[in-house]
Amino acid sequence: MPEPPPIQAPLHLQSYLAECPAPLTKVLRSAVDHLVSHIYALNCNCKPSVVTRVLEEAKRSPDPQQRQSASDRIAALQKHHQQRLSASGRYAIPPGAIPVPRTTQERGNCTLFAVEINDEAGVVRAFCRRCQRIFPVFDRALYWGVKRPTEDVPETWPYKCACGGHMFEVGIGFDYTEDPIDENDIHTITVAVRCGACDQIAMILDEEAT
Repeated sequence: MPEPPPIQAPLHLQSYLAECPAPLTKVLRSAVDHLVSHIYALNCNCKPSVVTRVLEEAKRSPDPQQRQSASDRIAALQKHHQQRLSASGRYAIPPGAIPVPRTTQERGNCTLFAVEINDEAGVVRAFCRRCQRIFPVFDRALYWGVKRPTEDVPETWPYKCACGGHMFEVGIGFDYTEDPIDENDIHTITVAVRCGACDQIAMILDEEAT
């Protein structure tokens, strides 16, 4: 196999990529008939906000009124997230699904994401439920400058596993052109997901620059 180019990945994703688990790597390499020179897993290094830290400290206060107030604020924030996601067509977050860790160390990195796709428009997004960050994994207009009829970002729809699961590990494979001019000068991009509920792996995107 030829040496991969020095460019690591598209710039907007570089800080959110980590080593890809072996099963996803195997699928990304074997399911396509072209070279995949760079393979990564999406990884969200979300951190607790100042508000989260303050509320968590308040929940441990000796003052019962302060503890109750903090609990009410946390419940209100979770309700706000549920309403915002439901209004945008995303899955609602069940109560208690957004943990409020006591320390940054307890939080760790997220490796499971909700995934939304639009096959016709060529858009794949991953969504971290814990910190509400949206990752534009792939967009034809972002990578290859395809002109859209309007400036509106195309609507995407939740991707579900056959088992009904909707949280996935996301593996992303890139292959660059022979002489890439920048981080987005990619020849092909392949995306596979592994269901967090049943471990089934599916390839959801394999695009080539035109």
